[in-house]
Amino acid sequence: MKRLLNIVLAAATTLCLSFPSSAADQGRIGARPVGIDKTNAQFGPNNRWAFSHMRELYPTALIENNLFEAIKIKFSLPQ
Repeated sequence: MKRLLNIVLAAATTLCLSFPSSAADQGRIGARPVGIDKTNAQFGPNNRWAFSHMRELYPTALIENNLFEAIKIKFSLPQ
């Protein structure tokens, strides 16, 4: 049984590695598509990739969400 499992895993790994890379992966430097930087990330079609990879382009900070220490804001709508 263990031998059969090893054969199946080896076959699955070989199949996964034997397919050529998709067209979406070609022309990239690492994970970032070629030519996308801060100057053109806000314009299409680059903005589609940049929206999901904002931390790779701009400095960001992680802001924790703590519902127990949330502050209630009192406001009223104009009449």
